[in-house]
Amino acid sequence: MRRVFFPILVLPVFFLQAENWMESTLGGAFSAPKNGSGRSVYYVQQLARFNAGEARILAETSGQEKKPGESDLRPESNRVSQALVSAQWSSPFLYFSAGSRFLPGPATGYLLDADRYSGFSDTSSGRNQSSAFLQPFPRYFLPGIFYLEQTGTAGIFLADSQHRFFFAAHPGTKTGALSFNYGGTNDGLRVYGDFFKNSLTPEGFFQLNHGKRFQDIYLHIEAERRESWDKNAAGEWIDERKGRSGLGAANLIFYCAELETAGQDIGLYGLRMGGLTLKYRLGFFPGAAAARGRYYRQAVYASSLDYAVNAGGALGWMLDENRWGASLFYEERSTGRPTAELKFHWKSRYAEFSFGAAARTKEREGEDRSFLFVQTEKDRGSSANFFPDARAALLLQIKSGYVYLYLSSIQTGQKSAGFVNLQVRAVF
Repeated sequence: MRRVFFPILVLPVFFLQAENWMESTLGGAFSAPKNGSGRSVYYVQQLARFNAGEARILAETSGQEKKPGESDLRPESNRVSQALVSAQWSSPFLYFSAGSRFLPGPATGYLLDADRYSGFSDTSSGRNQSSAFLQPFPRYFLPGIFYLEQTGTAGIFLADSQHRFFFAAHPGTKTGALSFNYGGTNDGLRVYGDFFKNSLTPEGFFQLNHGKRFQDIYLHIEAERRESWDKNAAGEWIDERKGRSGLGAANLIFYCAELETAGQDIGLYGLRMGGLTLKYRLGFFPGAAAARGRYYRQAVYASSLDYAVNAGGALGWMLDENRWGASLFYEERSTGRPTAELKFHWKSRYAEFSFGAAARTKEREGEDRSFLFVQTEKDRGSSANFFPDARAALLLQIKSGYVYLYLSSIQTGQKSAGFVNLQVRAVF
């Protein structure tokens, strides 16, 4: 991959005279599906804090490797590149942003460019459309206006200065968003929701947590919908399923018992799972021995008769501590092949690590189809993951202040698919 260099960015004089504090960030990211074209992004961000407020400016250049023959490819080039600059001013009295990076409020998928997603909370993700947001007196929760490039019309938005709430509506493009984030990382209640419409159908994510897994009582509920789930593998709409895809999951831990349920409609698949896990702590060994029973159902909506039901029984080991946890299970299914599952997560003040994998042996001819289910911590999207007709699946996420890595790999029959997103940065 050819290297991409930044043009020299000349910062305004007032940035060099910040009254309180100034920070510079150099970063780069690369994302690509397996055997697909990759996208690289390089950026420099300057942050300056004043007594009156905070200013940010971010310059970036991105390039996408294109395969020969793609329609938007110039014959003499195999890369499409662009350079962008975004800026933001935030204070109790005025919020203003321009460009394709900064938005007020909590993290949201509104206008998100997935290839420019940022795994760092203090670096905004890229947007697929340049915009300008203006809001007077955010501390008093007054409405603001925003403009989307090439639309010729304005929209209205509301956002609080604590990044807990964001609402936007743009009548000209029939797009909008509602995002909220209440609660913290303590043992109490945390509620996060992000609902938006970027294209033809609504999308979004909702999550509710109370307590933590290592405690005696823990509740976790989540739901998600993506427009891409309404399409087939070729990216074409499935008319009879348009607007109907979605995912929901819930976990309840009550002392030594854990109830779980999850379901997803994606493409023509309808996938369901429910289970009960009982744990018994061993005094001489860390963690707990576990016995689990599950119910699996996989349906294909193209045929009302095309479905498979499995009951699974598993034995394993589980460990849930304050900062880390792990589990290992071996499961036998009534009409499918044996399955092995491994999960591990670790979290400290400086970094987070999450890993989940499941695999099964190849089915014999005539055996019913089944799917794999992996539940693991993720920075973006649901922690429940269904893999229809898969023989093996792996999910890995590493996150710190300087490195972000997300990796997925799926083996289906003789084919494999995957995705990688690697981001690194240096802060001065």
